[in-house]
Amino acid sequence: MKWSIHPTELKLKNKWSINGGSVQTKKHPIITVSDDQHTGHGEIALSTKEASNDLIVEQLKRIDFSQFGSQSDIQQSRLHPAIKHGLELALIHYLVDKNNSNISQFFSLKENPSIKTNFSIPILPVDKVANYIEQNSVHHYESCKLKIDGQKPLDFIREVARNYKGTLRIDANECFTTASDCLALINKLHDIQVDFFEQPLGRDNLQESELLKKESPWPIIGDESLQNEDINSFHVTCFDGLNVKLAKAGGPTQALRQIQQCQKLGLKVLVGCMVETSLNISAAMQVGQQADWFDLDGFLLLENDPYELVKNNHGNLTLNPSKGSRS
Repeated sequence: MKWSIHPTELKLKNKWSINGGSVQTKKHPIITVSDDQHTGHGEIALSTKEASNDLIVEQLKRIDFSQFGSQSDIQQSRLHPAIKHGLELALIHYLVDKNNSNISQFFSLKENPSIKTNFSIPILPVDKVANYIEQNSVHHYESCKLKIDGQKPLDFIREVARNYKGTLRIDANECFTTASDCLALINKLHDIQVDFFEQPLGRDNLQESELLKKESPWPIIGDESLQNEDINSFHVTCFDGLNVKLAKAGGPTQALRQIQQCQKLGLKVLVGCMVETSLNISAAMQVGQQADWFDLDGFLLLENDPYELVKNNHGNLTLNPSKGSRS
């Protein structure tokens, strides 16, 4: 097998802003593994907070592909989880291409899953909200996920609710410091339908997170508090559910393991994504198909998805059959 890396620049339709960072373009390395007949691709996707990660750049410069003959070789490496994910996904795509199968078959899961994603709204000035919702046809989606920060989040949420009649999913990306701050916001929004409140507190804030889970009428979902580790007592104590992302977990195998652990421990599962192409989204749809919620609109935020592996019908996502085993 021959491995290679090539950079791909992804332009976003709109500036993407969350608590902790903002981007207008992203550069994602694409890993390819091939022989004379078969090819597999994997995407190294970073969160907006990690848009420029020196560690990943350095690891990619020194990477020795000859050590990766199997998935276990990749998982046992000390590489950044996003690189592990790109490597493993490329290898899996190569293997399913070789065997004329797909990722669902590879993991013995239901084939051709159909899932419903929300559409995301970045941090915006309040006077820009109505236009963003209209331009992106957010009203076609049953739910929308809005990014907030500590600067007048109430006004922003209220403006979204005035212009959008579906269910809200509020993602704070660690912008609050105490449970009381979170509860003060929640108590002012009792008339708004909310699916969950995602990562309102710092990722390691055990004491305040435990208190918030006990007092909140909304489910509390952890995102930054879960990386590539197995689900443990901290997650069960502090959250009602967790956001599992393939790139964050270090690849499809560990992401599936995290999902199964959540289900055994009674935690809800949100399968999420970065702003990334359908190369990654199609894998997440299959690996995470049994989740409770889906936040897989990352490819819809791009001006141009180079792979077109997923079809979207007002938030109903299906695999694109014309792309064959790559999906």
